[in-house]
Amino acid sequence: MTKETVPCAPGDFSQMRESPLFSRFDEGAVGRLISAAAIQHHEAGELLFRRGEAADRFFVVIEGHVILYLDTEDDRSSVADIVGPGSAIGEAVVFGEGAYPITAETLDRTRVAAIPGDMFQQMLEDRFDLVLALLGEMSLKLRILVRRITDLKMRTTAQRFAAYLLTLTDAEDGEVDVRLPFEKRIVADTLGMKPETLSRAIAKVQNVGVRYHRAADVFRVRDVRALRTFCESTEAEA
Repeated sequence: MTKETVPCAPGDFSQMRESPLFSRFDEGAVGRLISAAAIQHHEAGELLFRRGEAADRFFVVIEGHVILYLDTEDDRSSVADIVGPGSAIGEAVVFGEGAYPITAETLDRTRVAAIPGDMFQQMLEDRFDLVLALLGEMSLKLRILVRRITDLKMRTTAQRFAAYLLTLTDAEDGEVDVRLPFEKRIVADTLGMKPETLSRAIAKVQNVGVRYHRAADVFRVRDVRALRTFCESTEAEA
């Protein structure tokens, strides 16, 4: 249930412009979408929609984070992604899917713009270039999801966690401190592990120079390049 629903304010314009979904839209088109959108304020743990529900709108995250689950409302063990500001959720409704293919739940205090799907469809009718752009964005999401599933099957748990740490830094080599963006339970779900399995993976990456400093709540990677080599190795321990 939403805490509050209000009209989209002009100040939200820049946030929506940051979404890759709208990167090819002119300001007038984005402005029309804003005028038809409603801002929803959610607390942590609230559902935006469930898998299988009728889909008549999609969402753009303005503030906070949303967890996307592959499975039903009764199973929160299969995290497809965690998305933040600028991310579009459920945009497949514009192609007449009819129902949401995933479940979306807020991770923390979140603000989203709810955009009517029928209006977006009308805007795309005479803009084939935008249809292609939208298909390209959805295709990219699918490729990322397939890559993650492949990683889950082909990498050990320690490699999965090491690879996750690397996504949290831009460093190419040398030593770096990395802080997890979410609590370990959420990270475990994202990596397809149980919390106790993640704990074992954290212990194993110590063998490749990763130390957890509890007082600072950071993981210190002593050699980024060596950790990347470990992730790509086919001989890493399970």
